[in-house]
Amino acid sequence: MMKTTEERFTLRSEELEFYCNMFGGDAGFDDQDAQLAIFEKEIAGVYADSTGQKSLEITIDALSMLTFIETRLEDLIEAESRLPPARVKAEQNERDKQRRIEAREQMQRESEEKQRERAERAKNRNATDMMMRIGRKLNQRSRPPNKRQNLTVEVLEEDPDAEFFRYD
Repeated sequence: MMKTTEERFTLRSEELEFYCNMFGGDAGFDDQDAQLAIFEKEIAGVYADSTGQKSLEITIDALSMLTFIETRLEDLIEAESRLPPARVKAEQNERDKQRRIEAREQMQRESEEKQRERAERAKNRNATDMMMRIGRKLNQRSRPPNKRQNLTVEVLEEDPDAEFFRYD
């Protein structure tokens, strides 16, 4: 119990050091009023998320909002530490499962969208390349003989007795 409290306070001190460095002017902002306006806007967004109010109709100063956020966070951390570890683990597993399911569905939607785009492109390509062929289908023909080829013809001497020895 003491170690977890010590770790929590150590993390909180590191976080506060970070905030001190940010407000110290090292963040690169030239105008401190603009910097404060940006921080107040961010604080208001976190405050709205933590209270469940999306539109703030009353103006609350940033310090009060930060105090509320901090106490709310401490309450949630305490409530989590009081929960049984098995239940916390089961909830984390359930959230991870839901996250994986959503990621799978998102990938499926993206692949379906890509498939639709491919089908649309193919449809457009097929629509534009339609050419009607007119006439008969062309048949393959044999190549014409090569006219440059030198034909060698052997002249046989005629044998006078060839007629008699011919076998028909």
